[in-house]
Amino acid sequence: MKHSERQLSKEAPWTDLVIAVGVIAMVLGHALFPSIKTNHPASTLYIVIYWWHMPLFFIMGGLTLKPLARNWRAMWQFVRERLLPMASTYLIAGVLLIFASHVIHGDSWGFTAHYFLRLIYGGSALNGDLTMMWFFTVMALTFLVVELLITWTDTFTQFFIAITMFALGISYGSVGFMGEPTTPWAADLVLMTTLWMLCGYHAIGITAS
Repeated sequence: MKHSERQLSKEAPWTDLVIAVGVIAMVLGHALFPSIKTNHPASTLYIVIYWWHMPLFFIMGGLTLKPLARNWRAMWQFVRERLLPMASTYLIAGVLLIFASHVIHGDSWGFTAHYFLRLIYGGSALNGDLTMMWFFTVMALTFLVVELLITWTDTFTQFFIAITMFALGISYGSVGFMGEPTTPWAADLVLMTTLWMLCGYHAIGITAS
């Protein structure tokens, strides 16, 4: 847990409960997934959970942000201390999961080697044991975009840009790239997650006042 997250937990203990609810919802959603085609109640509950549980994580991420000094040195420090550790976790966890999949499922070395390429691409290229790994890359990219917005622009401009991005993000089905239905690292999802995280950032100011 980073310093900003520990500080938030100390100042607003309710955030731990909200995150716990989000984690439980995520686990429940994945447990329900195999039954959604044959069980109508399971399908309905799965859809309801997915309306809110992923946006919740990005909203909570926004609670941990604060504007930086308006210089690129401060921004690089943010990238080094906040984003690079996320990228390292993504790669290390991904490699371990791929090797575990190779052993458990008896995958061929050719399949496993291609899995490493998919790990680098990220996004929709990840399936099976790495399905949820898209979250790391999208969260890191969203942190970067929102941090740039809150550091360099005023509130009106922040929401104007975020709402415009969101409108663009829901206006198309998917963006194809190199034969995949989404962009590398699922970067196109940032068009929607930026608004969620920005709302979280401003929400902490409202609750603190």
